[in-house]
Amino acid sequence: MMTINNFHAPLHQPLEQGITVLDSACGPATWTLEMAKTFPNSSFYGIDISSVFPENIKPANIEFLTGNIAKSIPFEDNTFDYIHQRLVIVGLTEIDWQNNLAELYRVLKPGGYIELVEPVVELEHCGPLTRQNVEALHSVLTSRNMCPNIGQELHDRLLSTGFENITVIHKQIPMNHSGKTGELWWQDFKHVSLNLRPVMAKKNPAFEDPHQFEAYLEKSGLEYLAK
Repeated sequence: MMTINNFHAPLHQPLEQGITVLDSACGPATWTLEMAKTFPNSSFYGIDISSVFPENIKPANIEFLTGNIAKSIPFEDNTFDYIHQRLVIVGLTEIDWQNNLAELYRVLKPGGYIELVEPVVELEHCGPLTRQNVEALHSVLTSRNMCPNIGQELHDRLLSTGFENITVIHKQIPMNHSGKTGELWWQDFKHVSLNLRPVMAKKNPAFEDPHQFEAYLEKSGLEYLAK
């Protein structure tokens, strides 16, 4: 059953009637699969640089393909009524973001909707262990010419690309301490941290041992983050 948090664009009725949707950087395609099941009359396309999405068992209204969203999105101009993209903060550099937004603008139909969801790597009310991790992550992203504060920058970037009628929704999510949403946010944060540990260890030698780092993350998850 789809939850309202799967999208915010005012497209419930068009999705029920049938539109064309792109899930950019779809990953394992959780969002794509949920949406396709909920809106069987719409056509969904998922693209990711790695084929971690299901290639055989999937609804008939989904197609998946591999591609680099930072270089070229392999569709014709004005293809999609709705584009969804989220959590590519650790995958795109400054130049990649410019190319990506230009490509999304190109394949979106005039009058179509695009929805981007990105965090800001600046956590409030976090404990000392989590703070140590966040500072290392912020440093790593900056050193790689990535954008740790992309969530705060998207409005201006979208405007400069040519998008119009932009709405910004800010949400504060207490990690690991606010029901299912906080639990999922913590799992995402932990997954990113584990993947970037070798790089973050160059900024913080305490992160060098993988087993110690996993134990450290578990202790971080017990810190009360929301006052």
